[in-house]
Amino acid sequence: TNMVFFSLADDVPLSSEDVAKGMRELAGVWVGTNGPRGFRAVTHYWIDDDGVQAFLGALERVLARA
Repeated sequence: TNMVFFSLADDVPLSSEDVAKGMRELAGVWVGTNGPRGFRAVTHYWIDDDGVQAFLGALERVLARA
């Protein structure tokens, strides 16, 4: 599958909406929310390893804002 599902740990003070908004603002990446603590990313065949690393780096920066 090309969907990756994430769940925020209980000690993360952000909601899935906060993460989705942060990813859009910081990296121009849209992620879908899946309830108050979950979100998902969908990849495409042209997303390479560098793209995945860029996504993870942006996610790390969003989570560090909390």
